[in-house]
Amino acid sequence: MGGTGNMGDRVIIGLILLLILASVASLSMGAIQIPAKNLGSLFLHKMGLTDQAGFSAQEEAVLFGLRMPRLLLGILIGATLSV
Repeated sequence: MGGTGNMGDRVIIGLILLLILASVASLSMGAIQIPAKNLGSLFLHKMGLTDQAGFSAQEEAVLFGLRMPRLLLGILIGATLSV
């Protein structure tokens, strides 16, 4: 049956989209709220593509010093445990 491979692809794509949504929520929520619209600006600033605009130094420190390492470690551990 040729349709079963297509269903598996849809499940994988759905799970990847769910991971992206959960990641954005995880990076945005906390004691210091970082609006989801500022996340893109923070990433572009960190890569040196834009000047600082629309976010504070505190938001940048919290995102890249605390939340991003925790998120990446959680994804890595989850992927390791799934194998």
